[in-house]
Amino acid sequence: MTTLIVLFCIVLVTIVLVQIGKVYELTNAIKGERQVLRDNSKWNGWFSLGFLVLFLVGVFWSAWDFKNVMLGYGPHVSASEHGALLDNFFA
Repeated sequence: MTTLIVLFCIVLVTIVLVQIGKVYELTNAIKGERQVLRDNSKWNGWFSLGFLVLFLVGVFWSAWDFKNVMLGYGPHVSASEHGALLDNFFA
């Protein structure tokens, strides 16, 4: 039963993608190729800028959140009995 549902979902996604392709082709025919390319370039630019901002926010957030782990500070506890000796082996 699960495989039937998965197969049905794959078929539906395929149908949706084909329909989107048809709408895109009709839009090209109505608007003209140059206008569609200009609109697509504008949207791609905004989405790229949004991705850049979200990526940089994520990088700064993770650096701030994991600063103790990355810099070696914090409550590091050894996982074994002789781990404390190994941690200070090269110090």
